[in-house]
Parts: sequence; structure tokens; C-alpha cells
Amino acid sequence: MRLRAALLGRLAGTALAVPAGPAAATACTDSGAVTVVVDFASLGGGTQTRCTGNDPSSGLAALRATGYTPTRAAQQPGYFVCRINGKPASDPCQRTSPADAYWSYWHAQRGGSWTYSSLGPADYDPPPGTVEGWAFGAGKPPSSAPPPRTVAPASSPPASRPTAAAPATSPRPAADPAATAPAAAPTTSRRPASPAASASATSAPTATATASALGTGDPTASPTPATAPLADPPATTSAGTRTGPLLAGGLVALLVAAAGVTAVRRRRDPGA
Repeated sequence: MRLRAALLGRLAGTALAVPAGPAAATACTDSGAVTVVVDFASLGGGTQTRCTGNDPSSGLAALRATGYTPTRAAQQPGYFVCRINGKPASDPCQRTSPADAYWSYWHAQRGGSWTYSSLGPADYDPPPGTVEGWAFGAGKPPSSAPPPRTVAPASSPPASRPTAAAPATSPRPAADPAATAPAAAPTTSRRPASPAASASATSAPTATATASALGTGDPTASPTPATAPLADPPATTSAGTRTGPLLAGGLVALLVAAAGVTAVRRRRDPGA
């Protein structure tokens, strides 16, 4: 029965040592995870770098998440790590290890330098993207520097699609200025009647009336009323008489006198 209980206890302790998540044997590429560096150099081994794959709640959880098995000093208050993966086997793990042979605990930023921890691994919560370090010896930091910062790969710009060439268009013939010029609007304004036209329009009835009075025209004919708009009245002399009728009458009298003189000459000289 005692042997069976001892076996069950060992199996239970092994189950507790199983990491909480998958660990990668390299530095983290995810800024939300924590990188753990364990230096076994002074124990005849090398330096190992692993990634938690998640955001652990403490340095002790980060150590277990990367597949390491820490051992606690049984009679020491708090959680003092005296062995990692059973090394060194010479440590009885009852109280704190000797000052020249113990596991020292460190922190660092990616690409930075190691800083000795002022808290135990169970009390310190490493920020995401940082590095946890463990080294066995006389209190020196891990022999390997913290992993460098991760550089995101530069994304290449999307290839631009070739633009289709615009179809060539033949030049349009120049428009005929005469065909496109707007037609001139008809002039609606009237020119004022010239004085000569006004005089002729006014003197026509007067000449007909004078000729009728002299017996040279049709006595029954009457002057035709003018249909054009009346012009301004002719200018008057100082005596108040109209100059238009006088000029017309004088012209008719001259014509009659000339006709009479010609008739007298023909009578006197038939051969003329």
C-alpha cells in the first residue's frame, strides 16, 4: 500500500509539472508572449531559449509553460527555486542554495540588457513581449544576450493593374464659323424720316392742287390722303406763311412760262 501511494504521488507531481501551453524552442515572434532563457552552461550544458506561446501570470508560470520543471526549497519561505529539470542534483533543496551555486533570476527587454529580479518568480508578472532569464552559478546573468527585437516583414505594395489605353479619337473638323455664327437679329428701330422725304410727301398734294387751279390737271381729281405718318410741319417764315407751298407754286409757274415761250417761238419761226 505504501508503494502504491508513493507511485500515485509521483504521478501527481509529474502531472503538475506539465506546461500549460505548447512551447517553442526559439524566441517569441508574438508580442503577446514571453521568451524564457535558461543557462545550463556551468552545469555542463548550453543555453536554451523557448517561447511561452501565451501571456503567463508569473515568472514561475512562464518557466513551466516553456517545459521546464522547477523544484522548490522545502524549508524556505516563499518559492525558492533550487533546481531546474533536476539540476543540480547535488542540492538537497531544503533551504536556500549556496551563494556561489544557485539559480539567479533575471528580466530583460527584447534587444536590451539583463536586470536582476528583486522579486521571486511566483510574485513577478512578466509583461508581454519581455524576456525571462535563469542562470546557475555565482549570481551572474545568462551568458546569452536577450533576443533582439522582432522586426515585422515589410509588406510589398500590391501590384498595380495595367491601365487600358484610351482609344484614339480622330480630331473633329473645325466648325465653319459662318455656319455656327448666330444670325443677326433684324433691326426693329426705325430711322427718322429725312427732311427731303417729308418735304416731298407734303408738297405732292399741294402741286396737284396748284396744277388743277391753273387748268393743267384733272379738275375732279382730289389729292390722295397720305398713308405715311405725318412729318413735322415745314418751317415758317417770319410773316407766318408756309415755305413749302410757295416753292411748289413757283416751280409750276416757271414750267408754265417756259412752255408758253417755246410755243410762241414755234409760231413765229415754224422752221425752228
